[in-house]
Formats: sequence, structure tokens, C-alpha cells
Amino acid sequence: MVNKMQTERITVRLQSSDIKAVDLMIKIGEFISRSDAIRVAVKELVESRTDKALDKVEKMKKMQKLAALADALEEYNLK
Repeated sequence: MVNKMQTERITVRLQSSDIKAVDLMIKIGEFISRSDAIRVAVKELVESRTDKALDKVEKMKKMQKLAALADALEEYNLK
């Protein structure tokens, strides 16, 4: 069940085959509701993608530093 953390409601469009699969999982007791299934799926997605997202952020920071160095070098060469 959901703990007392603040939640927000969103609307999601899913393919009917995915909804049927979720409903089947509810029927066999894997989840208590569609909301529960979606909550678990989103949590697992966030957990599985966090490292990948952090790697992208680090790469972007490195690229920004390289771009700044390239700009500084270009200015130096123009003098």
C-alpha cells in the first residue's frame, strides 16, 4: 500500500494489451491495483536508469569543460 508521502495524480495512456497484462497480474495477486502496478514500475524504472542518467550528466559536464577550454584556446590563438 502507499505510504503517507505526498503523491500526485497523472494520466497515462497505455496500450490495451499492457493494461490486460497488468490486470492479470492484479488478478493473480502480484499487485493490489493498477496504481500499485504503475507505481512499482516507475520506481523500478527510476532505480534502473539512475546510474545511466548520472553518467550522462558527468559526460555533459566534461563536454562543457572541453568546450570552455577550446574557446579559451581559440581566444589565445587569436591574440
